[in-house]
This record gives sequence, structure tokens and C-alpha cells, in this order.
Amino acid sequence: MSLRRTPKVFQTNYRPPQKVDWSSYRPLRPLLVILIFIVALWLVARLPIFSISQIEVVGSSDPSVTEELNVLKGRSIFSRLISETTTHLLTHDLTLQSLTCSRGLPHTLRCQVTLRSAAIGWKRGDTTYVLDQNGLVFALQSDRFPVSLVIEDRGTSPVEVGKVVASNEAITAYQSISSALQEKGFALSTLFINDTLYQISVVTSSNNQPEVNWTPKQPVTVLMVINYPINDQVAALLQAVKDKKDKITSQVDVRVPGYVYVK
Repeated sequence: MSLRRTPKVFQTNYRPPQKVDWSSYRPLRPLLVILIFIVALWLVARLPIFSISQIEVVGSSDPSVTEELNVLKGRSIFSRLISETTTHLLTHDLTLQSLTCSRGLPHTLRCQVTLRSAAIGWKRGDTTYVLDQNGLVFALQSDRFPVSLVIEDRGTSPVEVGKVVASNEAITAYQSISSALQEKGFALSTLFINDTLYQISVVTSSNNQPEVNWTPKQPVTVLMVINYPINDQVAALLQAVKDKKDKITSQVDVRVPGYVYVK
């Protein structure tokens, strides 16, 4: 007996229901498992036990840093707001060199702060800024960021917090010049530049070493450069003071290798 298709009843379009082939959905099972896992993890992360209740800050006692981080209290320890807050702090507080926070389960946030180190002061007019070793102006001079070396900028280039005004090489050279001159007994009062970072003028008032014993009637300006060995320039200056101390009245120029000009 041959099978026939179900006849239409009263001329309708009825068809018998087909069985669902669940095998066609098997490739979606891994995605479903992953989705369930993500939802479960999200729900677990929102449990009160994972809410930040303690924040430990190491490396800085600045209350402004602690206050900014305290807004995270009550948030989930897994919240992305943690990274957003640290990024905001690093962007807007230039005194911070680095800020990293680690999660201590279940509810402790531990943050390590590294402050920028003051390399030199940079004076423009009546304002003294603080530069790090890479030349970034990150603060105004204060008791919090004391500096032992101040460069007076008599040029016209703009100086403001957040800008880089000198290279690492220039700053290192200024520090070396100051140290080398003082090691040789020169008393320094002012270090200044004009329109270029490569030439620096140093005002000295005396040298009290026994073999020199030099005290001019008025401070003398020493003209130096940072792209010529500093020790050679200091040696030339020392020899000129020994040989021509009576002829030096206002200036010594040691910028040209092998030559010293005095007046």
C-alpha cells in the first residue's frame, strides 16, 4: 500500500507539523555556556562582599590623591572605574609619575604612587617652576618640591606647567656645570640662559681655594656651553683666574676650545 500525502481538507493549506531538529542548534551551545558564565560572574562581582571598603595608598601622603581614590569606596572591586580614576589622576596631577592599583580580594584596593623628583628650578620673572629630569614643568617651587639649583630663563619662549622646556641632556649639563664649578671652589650666585639652551652664563663672586684665592671687586660672569666638555671649560676658567686674576673685571668666556677671553 503506497503512502499518500495528507489530503487537503475543505481546500485548506494545512500541513502536518514538523519535528524540530535540535541537532542544528548544537554549534550554539558553547556560546550559550559562555554567556551563562559571564552573567554568573557579573552577578557574583556585584555581591556586597566584593565592594571596596579599604584603600591603601603607598608612596604619597598627599591628601588630594587619597580623596580622589576614596570615591571608589563602595564600588565593586572589579569595576572599570578603578582604571578610569587612575588615568584621570595621572592626566590632571603632573606631580604623579606613576600610579598603579592592585585588587586585594575581597574588598581591598592597594595603590602604589610614585611622585616626580625635582631636578632643577626654572625661574621666569618672579615665578620659579620645578622641572623633572626630562625637562617637564610639573609644579611651582614650594616646600614640597625644594630645589638646590635654579636656572634663570631670560628668553622669550613660553613657560607653564605641563610643558617641556629643556631636554634631559641640557638639564644634566647644567647640573654638571654647577657641581664642577663648586668642586673647584667657585662661589655661584646665578646661572642663567638667554635665547638658547646650549649657552649658559654663570655668575661667580669668588674662589677661596688656597692656590687660587680670588675675590674680584664685582661678580664675574662666566660664559659656557653644554656641547663642549664641561671639565675642559672649568679647567680653562681655573687656569685663567690663576694667571689673569688682576685683569678679570666682569667676564670670562671659555666657550671656544683652546681659547679664553677675559675682560
